[in-house]
Amino acid sequence: MKIARREFCWLVLSGLLSFFSACSSSIGLKLISKKKIRRFVFCTDLHAVEQWRVPEALSAAARQINEENPEFVICGGDLISEGLSVVSDIADRRWSVFRKFQAELKSDFFAVPGNHDLSKASDAKNLDETSFQFAARREFLANTSSEKSFQILEYGNLVIVMLDSLKVLREPVLHQGLENFYRGHISSSQLEWLEVELQRFSSRTEFIVVSHIPFVSNYYQEAYPQGQLSPTQYVENYQKVLDLFSDKKLIAVLQGHTHVNEIIRDGGISFITSGAICGDWWCGEKEGSGEGFLVVELEEGVIRVQFKEYDWHTYRNC
Repeated sequence: MKIARREFCWLVLSGLLSFFSACSSSIGLKLISKKKIRRFVFCTDLHAVEQWRVPEALSAAARQINEENPEFVICGGDLISEGLSVVSDIADRRWSVFRKFQAELKSDFFAVPGNHDLSKASDAKNLDETSFQFAARREFLANTSSEKSFQILEYGNLVIVMLDSLKVLREPVLHQGLENFYRGHISSSQLEWLEVELQRFSSRTEFIVVSHIPFVSNYYQEAYPQGQLSPTQYVENYQKVLDLFSDKKLIAVLQGHTHVNEIIRDGGISFITSGAICGDWWCGEKEGSGEGFLVVELEEGVIRVQFKEYDWHTYRNC
């Protein structure tokens, strides 16, 4: 079920589902939570570049995010464009555009890597697999001041699990006429780490998982027949992650990658994909989802998600 920007409506789950249309739309899910309000922003798919006045657009996005006064900002990846395919000096300039955006934010910022944030290792043939995967993330880690590409954030009774949903390939795989150097995959080391980490939390703890590549989405399934999905379009082993939460309160999975607002409720979990900061690659709307971000609120057992567009129009000749 794809949710267009003007149709992103309230949804409250308390045994029954009810939809209410609204101009400024959001989604609420009935939960059991602490009374303290948690309010944060989830943004994704910035695709920072120098052209098309994108630095101005990102400044406009940062200003509106700041107006929301979020406790923190979570980013779902693709901070820059085409890190794997451009030469290093172009990638450096794009990272500089991203860093300016981050510096303009007034709240703490955390990100998971997207496929566009990866970079090629110059000595890939001489690296073992662990070193090869780390080398592909070196620029992401350096430019986000991160030690690892996955982590856990703790805010009272809310725990946010930030996952690295990418496996970089040494040789490209051809799919639908395109060469792909990655696939959606949660590494075994992350799964082992997560299994141990989850043991620290009580049964009352509420969890949100963040992944760049979707766990569950109808967007690509509508575009391609069943069985023809590319492994770049979904996390192939996402069920192994969900299995680790079998006795936990996993509220939602926040996702990026498609640039289109979408919500799927499955197995008691809300899979929420956000429209992109860049809209349709800085070409305006993508299937009704303009340039924007999600505002997430958790208060007295209710989680609300609202997609907000910021004031921008494209300067790219698409």
